[in-house]
Amino acid sequence: MAVAREALRSQFKPPQGLLRHEGTLRFRLRTTGSSSRDPIEGLLQALGGRAEKIRLHKLLLLYMAKRGEAAYHFVPYRYGAFSFQANADLVALTTRGLMANHEKEWELVDTEDHAAALKPNDRALLQMVLEQYGELGRDALVRETYIRFPTPPCAVPWRSAS
Repeated sequence: MAVAREALRSQFKPPQGLLRHEGTLRFRLRTTGSSSRDPIEGLLQALGGRAEKIRLHKLLLLYMAKRGEAAYHFVPYRYGAFSFQANADLVALTTRGLMANHEKEWELVDTEDHAAALKPNDRALLQMVLEQYGELGRDALVRETYIRFPTPPCAVPWRSAS
């Protein structure tokens, strides 16, 4: 397993803006006029307003990697890369009454058009990510992100969330 991980790591070329440092995935932050929460809300809206928590984080990671620069810092965690910043934004949206936090999923409860808040290029990238990965289930997304963004051996690979 370690040999395969090292082989994948040597073949992986991070997108521009993606930095690797001691097993973490860091994106250079860019300053925009829009809220850092717009990608989360736009992604959740594109997923029909509801998404499993783990699945949402994996799709957000893939979207941010496709962009090449992002507003969130992802670190290795139980089921692969996880963003505590994105999670804090989700909790803040829940506190403001714009989102519902269920046991295993997030639900967008406001009716605003969040896709319109995204820049045209970001909307196109979001659509591209959803076309490529949107039909994958949670376990397949966890597997995909482990392959594309290998984590240190301390992470628990391919573990079921149930």
